[in-house]
Parts: sequence; structure tokens; C-alpha cells
Amino acid sequence: YREFWQIGVEAIGMKDPLIDAEVIELGARLLQEFGLENFIVEINSIGTKDEREAYKRALLDYIEEMETQGEITLCEDCQRRKETNPLRILDCKTDGPKLQNAPTILEFLSEDSYRYFEEVQKYLKKWGVDFVVNPRLVRGLDYYTHTAFEIKLKEIGAQDALIGGGRYDTLVEDLGGPATPAVGFAMGFDRVIVALGNIPRIKGPFYFVATVGDFARGYGIGLLRKIRNMGVPADMSYEIKSLKAQMKIADRIGAVKAVIVGEEEINRGKVRVRDMETGEELLVKEDKLRDLYEEELKREKT
Repeated sequence: YREFWQIGVEAIGMKDPLIDAEVIELGARLLQEFGLENFIVEINSIGTKDEREAYKRALLDYIEEMETQGEITLCEDCQRRKETNPLRILDCKTDGPKLQNAPTILEFLSEDSYRYFEEVQKYLKKWGVDFVVNPRLVRGLDYYTHTAFEIKLKEIGAQDALIGGGRYDTLVEDLGGPATPAVGFAMGFDRVIVALGNIPRIKGPFYFVATVGDFARGYGIGLLRKIRNMGVPADMSYEIKSLKAQMKIADRIGAVKAVIVGEEEINRGKVRVRDMETGEELLVKEDKLRDLYEEELKREKT
């Protein structure tokens, strides 16, 4: 992945734990909307530049002491990182696990920085975002401050982040602009495509909207749009056909369920859902159609 496509999200001009948490929640929600579920959100704080520099010195002291005692030998890449960016050693798949007892950045945060990080966590918990604090998550770029995070899909592997980002309050100023706080993330488009290929998919449309009568036909077209806006694949016949003919089309294109709408269903504020395999029918409200789809996906996974 040295050359790749990415999707970027940036919130520029604001410094508040609330916006940090909102950006993280947005990343997690995007993956969920794509149909990905088995991921983990890892967060950390890398503090201010001064706090990070103090931590770098402590980490280098620890590494050099371990090297002197012969307890660790760094790989060639990490020998170079000692001089350029020692925090990246924590990311190394070879040497990172050797530093489990090394000091963490959280031990070097000021009271203000730690309180900021706690506020981010408070919002995430309030919004129901599952996360873990990974004190060894440092990200690879020096311009990050305070919040850093990654979202990883477990099936691909613990080291493969689909989303990575954080706060970078000094970057604009470092590039010659005015002091401008900012927070954001990049989503690896290539990795998301790979991840989507590993989850079960229903081959045909899940729903086929079938209508009975002229009035129901206009209603059905609106219902089709509503179902698609739920993120559920759906189709219908755009030609005027009998219900029997519509069912044949639904069967031919591999629809899992038919949503049957007539004047009676419209008056009752519900739709009839017919399982195309068993013929069983349910009378449900429109807002339950997404739930039925998700239940079917769960059955496909088991």
C-alpha cells in the first residue's frame, strides 16, 4: 500500500474534545454503513510537543538500557528510527512487542492534556462507541498533537488500519499559516474494498417491491427509494404487471423477499413481506424493513 486511494475527513478551526470524539464516531459509523462490523477503535493521546519530546527521551533511555543489558537487539529499520523518529519503534511488528515494559506516553501528559483525553473518552462512551485505549498508539507523523486513533478490522489483521487520524493543531502554523487547530482522518479506500470482499453478500436484491393497483404503484416507487436510502438493495418492475407476473420477476432476479403493497396495506400503514423461498408472509411497518435485512445478513454469517 505504498500507492493508494484514500478518503479524507478534516475539521479545521476547532479545538475541543467534542469534535475529536465526533470525528472518531464518524469514522466508525462510515464503516458500519459500508457493512463492516468486526472492527476495533483504538485511541491514545500523544500530548503536546513538549510532552512528546520528554517521552521520546525516556523511551530512548529505556531502549539504550535494554540494548546495553543485551535484552533487545533492534532491527535495521528501528536502528534508523532511533535517530529520526523513535516513537515509530513502537509500531514495528518485530521490535514493538519487545517494548511491552517500556514507559508509555500517558505517563508524560500534563494534567490539562490528560483531562482533554478523558473528555474525548467520555463523549465516545456517551454515544455508544466501543473503543480501547492503546498507550502505544503514536501514529507515524510528527505533527500530531493530543488525540490519535486508528480503526482496524479484525479479519484483516491487528496491524492493518482502515482508518487513521488524530489532532494536528500546529501543522498549519508549521507550514507558514496562522495558528489553526484541526483534527481529521484518512480512510484507506483500497483496504476498505478488500475488507468488503470478505463479508457475506446477498447476490440479488434483498427486496422486490410489488404493487397492486394504480394508487399503490405510485406509493411503491416512493417506498423503493426509501428502502434504498436505508442501505438495503431493492428493485421493482417499472412496467405495469399483475402481482403474479411481478412475483415471477422477483424470483428470476433472485430477490430474497417481496414487499407487497396494495390499497389495504397502505390504509393499515404496513406492508406485506413474503419470503420468496418459503412463501411465509409478515405484516410489518416500513421502518422494520431494515431490521429484517440485518437479521438475514446475520444468518448468512452463521
